[in-house]
Amino acid sequence: MRKTSAWLLAIALFAGFAAGCAQPTPEERVAEMRGRYTAKLQNFIVREEPLPGYEAMAEAEADEEAAEAEGEDGMDDVDGMEEEVPLQTNILLDILIRNQNQENLPWLTLDVAQVAEGGPKGDEATWEQVVVGPHTKATWRIYIDTSTIGRGPGTSVTHKLLNVEGYEPGDGFVVTVRHPVPPGERGDYPEFAEAS
Repeated sequence: MRKTSAWLLAIALFAGFAAGCAQPTPEERVAEMRGRYTAKLQNFIVREEPLPGYEAMAEAEADEEAAEAEGEDGMDDVDGMEEEVPLQTNILLDILIRNQNQENLPWLTLDVAQVAEGGPKGDEATWEQVVVGPHTKATWRIYIDTSTIGRGPGTSVTHKLLNVEGYEPGDGFVVTVRHPVPPGERGDYPEFAEAS
């Protein structure tokens, strides 16, 4: 009986050791690595820019209208035919990404929220506070190439949010590396799909 107990104890210890040494799944590895990244919004710039493709379309229409006007009355004076170019609000985000891993992920998904004046800014808020917060106006998931961001003090990257509707002076932005990402939502984060 004593030999059997010692044998069972040895098997239990080995099984516990083996379970503790088991390699994490690819998704678990990505989740662990994401937890060692941070993102901090350093600054943002608001730009009013023409809608993409509008200038080329407007030029073609103006050429067509000029040809029609010239053909109708033989005059090539088409003053007053210029339209106002429609603009969209684009936001340039300057983000500091810090990697505390020994290696890096090729891509990192960041969650970005636009918050109204009086809402949390910068490092003041967690992902959950921003998403369910009363000041949140819009949210995005952006994908940053982190293939060259190694361990260290951080690397500044720029990302442009296009056509940000409802931006008002006083609004701010919050950028976070969401951790942990619930297993049911990992499909929304490409780095998990690439690891599978």
